[in-house]
This record gives sequence, C-alpha cells and structure tokens, in this order.
Amino acid sequence: MSMYGADAFGEVAYGEHTYAPLDTSAFEAFLAEAESERCWLLEIDAFSLAASDAAGAGYGDAGYGELGFGDASAGVTGGTVPQRFSTHGFISQADDTPARTFYEPCLNADVTVDRRVMGRDGIGGLTQVYAEVRLINRAGALDLLTRNYAVDGRRAQVLIGRQADARAAFGVLFTGVVETVGIGMDVVTIKLSDGSKKLDVPINATTYAGTGGLEGGADLKGKPKPLAFGHVFNVSPQLVDSVNLIYQVNDGAIYDVPNAWDRGIALSKVVGAPAAGEYSVDTAAGTITLGATPAGTVTCDVQGDASGSGYVSRTADIVLRILVNKASLYSTEIEPVSFSTLNADAPAEVGIWIGAEDRTCAAAIDELLFGVGAFGGFNRQGAFNVGVVAAASGTPAATYTAQEITGVDRDPLPPVVEPVAWRALVGWQKNYTPQEDLAAGVTAARRTFAAEAWRVSKHEDASVKSRHILALELGLIEALYAQEADADTEAARLFDLWSAGRAPYRVRTKLQALTRDVGQVVVVQHPRFGFAAGISARVLGHRVRGTDVELTVLA
Repeated sequence: MSMYGADAFGEVAYGEHTYAPLDTSAFEAFLAEAESERCWLLEIDAFSLAASDAAGAGYGDAGYGELGFGDASAGVTGGTVPQRFSTHGFISQADDTPARTFYEPCLNADVTVDRRVMGRDGIGGLTQVYAEVRLINRAGALDLLTRNYAVDGRRAQVLIGRQADARAAFGVLFTGVVETVGIGMDVVTIKLSDGSKKLDVPINATTYAGTGGLEGGADLKGKPKPLAFGHVFNVSPQLVDSVNLIYQVNDGAIYDVPNAWDRGIALSKVVGAPAAGEYSVDTAAGTITLGATPAGTVTCDVQGDASGSGYVSRTADIVLRILVNKASLYSTEIEPVSFSTLNADAPAEVGIWIGAEDRTCAAAIDELLFGVGAFGGFNRQGAFNVGVVAAASGTPAATYTAQEITGVDRDPLPPVVEPVAWRALVGWQKNYTPQEDLAAGVTAARRTFAAEAWRVSKHEDASVKSRHILALELGLIEALYAQEADADTEAARLFDLWSAGRAPYRVRTKLQALTRDVGQVVVVQHPRFGFAAGISARVLGHRVRGTDVELTVLA
C-alpha cells in the first residue's frame, strides 16, 4: 500500500484513486434476493504465539474429515496465521486468494455492525463503527485462542455472500480490528472496532531536543512543537532561541505570519534583519524573529502548515493532511470522493492551532469537523470518509417502500435541539490568547478583540418561541472560521436545519439497506408518519444485525 506523501494535497489531491468502493451492483442484487441463503465469513489476521494452530487442534480430522486442520495448519511462532470462520462451512474456490481454504463452521449468523454520528450532541464530529461476532466454542476448541494467538488490534473482516460463491464474490460487511475477546464455555464473543484508535495518537509527536537553536534549550526538552493549520489568530508562539529572539509558530514550513504583536502593540513586518518594533518571518522554518526584547506577551496571526503541495485552509484539506501526515493512514484507508465533496460543501477558510498541550489527531479532527457541522470516520469497509450533517438533498442512493420496510419509529432529537431551535450561535475568528494586560497604546479595536475568545454570529427567529414554548438556543458552536460571513452562513444553515421540525426516525429493513452509509440520502415511502408519498431523508446511523438493517435517518 502506498501512503499519500507530500505531493498528495492541494488542487490535485487524490488524483490517483487507490481506494476502490467495494459494493458492486452484483452484490446489491444479491442482498435484494430475499430467498438467497446468507453465508457469513470472519477473517482475522492473528499473530501466532505457539508452534501449532490452536483452532486446528480443536477442529481436526475427527470433526471435519479431510478438510480438518489437524494435519495442515501448523503455525509458525511469531508469524501471521489467518483464522477463518464461517456460518456454513465455506470452502474458497481454486482461483480464490487464498485458494481451496476451509472456513470453520462455528460463526453465529447474529453478526452486529453499528455506525452512527457519535460526536458532540449528534450534530457532527467523529463517527465510530462497532461490530460484534460470536463463535461457537464446541467442546472447548477455542479455549486457548488468545493464549496461542495475539489477536488484539489485528485486522478483522466480516463478509457476506452465497455459500456456493467464490470468496471474491462476497461483499464486505465490516473491516476493522479486534478490540476484545471474551471466551466462555459455549461462546466466544469478539468485539471489533473501526480504525479510530489509529487516530488516538499525538498530533504533535515531534518534541524539542533541547540542544539549542531551533531545538530550544534544556527547559524545552521533550515538549511538543507547535502546529498551525490554516488561518489562526492571536496565538502565542514558542520562544525557542532567547538570544536571537526566535519564536516558532509551526513545526515545519508555513505560508505566512501576516501580523504580530507585543503586549497588544502591532509590530511591523520586514524582510531582512528586524529592528525594534519589527519582526521578520522565516516561512521555511515556521518561525518569526523580533528586533528587540518584547515588553510582554508576544502573539501573532498565522497562515500555517505549507508542507507538501502548499498551504491549505479548508476543513476537508486540513483533516486530510492530519490523517496522512500525523496519523499515517494509507491511501487505501481514505475515501477520496467524500473529501472533494466536503471541500465543495464547506469551502470556508478555517484554522486550528495546537500549542504545547498534548492533543490527539482524533481530538483535532473532531474539532475541525464539528465546527462546520460535518462528520467523519471509518466506514464499515475501513475507509475514512467525511460529509456534512445536512437536510436531505440531491439524488437519493436508494428508495425503500413498505415492501422492504419492516418498521418505523420516531426518536427524540439531540438534547441541544429538542424540540426545535429558535436561535443558532456560531463562533468565528477564535482568539487563542485572550489578554487583559495590554499596553496603554493598544487601540480600542484590538483591546476588544484580545479580551474575548470568540466573535459570535447568530441567526434567530423569536416567533419560533411563540409556537414552541420549550424551543432552545443552539450554541455557542465553537467553530474555527476565519471570516464573519462564513460564520453567518453556518448559523443560518444550522437554524434552518434544526428549527424546521425535523426528527430522526429508525427505519428497519432487510439486507437491502446493508450498503447504505452515514451521510447518504434515501427516500422512505411508508403509510405511517406522513411518508405515504415518499420523503427524502439523510442517513445518520446504520446498524446491521444478522439479516436485519436499521437506518437512523433525519427527515
């Protein structure tokens, strides 16, 4: 697998699509065949801890004749020994990879997969996918599974198809990693999770060496270097060289530092060596240099990270850069079309600053997505995708009628907007260093800005309160917009979304809806809840249990 490197961003990002959608039209046709028998497969890339295959010892010739593992499954200590299970005793075909391989028939068909917007109040942020499978532990055949194999964090995949089909014809229900294994006398319960743990890593993992110069002195040794993505305001740069008055704003190249202040007094930007009251910028090093010892707190505005193909300031582009450069995801783990779509749906200039505090990639991505009302996470196929939590619009991915629907229920809205919102408040131009101790000569405008962490845009309709006595104020949404106009637009969008009486509905169907995903639009046509003529709805949750699928939709 090839990782997206420095040249993968900007206008031509993801020009070579190494990610391929896994749901084929043939697979969708199979799901629609109510009479077709369903065969589930479970594959785990287990790591051998013993010289022999534990599962093979239990499922030997006595249980499965010539196809048993007793004679042919010896593991190699310290190597990967894939463990394969099925609901029906599946055998891959001669031209499959792997060829002529038996999948032990001990998998329970009651497989569960659940993905939904799990972020802040259900309005945006990171999603998560969970799955659970159960294996029948016949006569203790799997008692030593976790003693003989390391499976925690190992890749796992659940597939579905016909027992007579080739392995290649099966569709992917879930791709992720093993999280926990519970071994009982009769049942082994394996909980799987998506790739979200890959994001629980420090976003600013590079620390100062403390060796002097741009590596700082002994007092900075081991402390994380700052990061700036997009356009950020009034940040406190890290003093790395007190002798030469060099401050770092980003670990790496930046686009610019357009403004800098000393205790609120504006400094003049110059090219070359600065004098008193001036500063210069080294974009390659991500630093500024002052011309004289400052009187107090030094702050600046930064147009940040310009690595690879250059400066980016849209939410999707920044999230993508963090995923690749900081979380080290591979191209096959990222769904590229969704990032292009989010760039179009949320094109506003934003920015995020990470100073000396410890933050994870997950926390930074969640903050960026939530700020523009978007979601993001690993889909059931193991690829990270993004999208906006919005009213349904555009061409629907599918239509479900009373023929496919087995039930519909209305759920409450997220608590912050139940029953409706009468006002939406959105923050913009976040001040990363609120200040009160400013010099006497600071302008009134600058003093006002420095005192508040946020500027606030609002959109409201007081008449909503006359109709809905319990109507709520939504916000303050701590967004990261650089410009007021973009915050105004988002406040209006959120108000329209949550003041119109929309509600989440749980729509239960058979397997036809297995291939749906969070963010897609579907049409629900059902005689109840005013859906008789069909209504477009946005998918906010997707749960599979055996042959039953439940979509949570906003309509």
